[in-house]
Amino acid sequence: MKINNKKFTKKIRKNNKKMKKIKGGLFGFFNSGSQNKKENAENKSYTTTIKKGPLFFRTVYNVEYIIPDNVYIFKNPDSFFTPIFNVNLVENDSNTLQKCCIQIEEPGNTERIKFIEYFVKVNDEWYAMMRIYGLNEGLLAAVTNILFYKIDNKWFNLDKNSITFKLDTDVTKIDKDQLNILQKFARFDNSNSTILKIKTELLNKSYFEVTKTNNYNNMFDILNQFRDEQYINYKIKEKAAEEATKGFFDILFGT
Repeated sequence: MKINNKKFTKKIRKNNKKMKKIKGGLFGFFNSGSQNKKENAENKSYTTTIKKGPLFFRTVYNVEYIIPDNVYIFKNPDSFFTPIFNVNLVENDSNTLQKCCIQIEEPGNTERIKFIEYFVKVNDEWYAMMRIYGLNEGLLAAVTNILFYKIDNKWFNLDKNSITFKLDTDVTKIDKDQLNILQKFARFDNSNSTILKIKTELLNKSYFEVTKTNNYNNMFDILNQFRDEQYINYKIKEKAAEEATKGFFDILFGT
């Protein structure tokens, strides 16, 4: 295939302008975080900041968050695939590192069971950020969903990004047959992973939902801003990738 060099260069420049326009748009300043690389890390973690309050009196919250092991291309806070983490599962005094997906049952509603998408640390406290898909996902998820749960700090060690659960004390194992059809389909990329569910009584007694009406240092607003920025940044990257792919084929085939 013969390519006209002048035409080729012109289309590359045009495509670069499109990319800059996408990255520099209204939400282009959002930063989903920088990877915090650690020696012998069992999971990947990223760090970022959330700023709240008036322009010249903002409070800066430092955030470190652990993402799933099966993230593809871009970090997506509402991934289709079931999030998989590397978990130290303590059973009968033995500890084995296993690939696990982790559920939380909504307290008081046994029909609402979600998987955890990220583990998020803010102000030395840990929170589970839930995976939402279907209706009211993305920026609308807070309308009909509980998005965050405060959970136990003892399960995490950021020195090597480790997650440790004790079977039957912290979590229970769930058989794959208990998943609904969509949940089963969303696990086909890692169908051999162990399914864990954080014991509901722990959430009812020791921990709590972080909701819009819970005035825990406005933690819902902080976490929700974090989630929104993650989602917007993912959409920006997704759109940029689409434009880059389209530009490549435009150049290749002269369309």
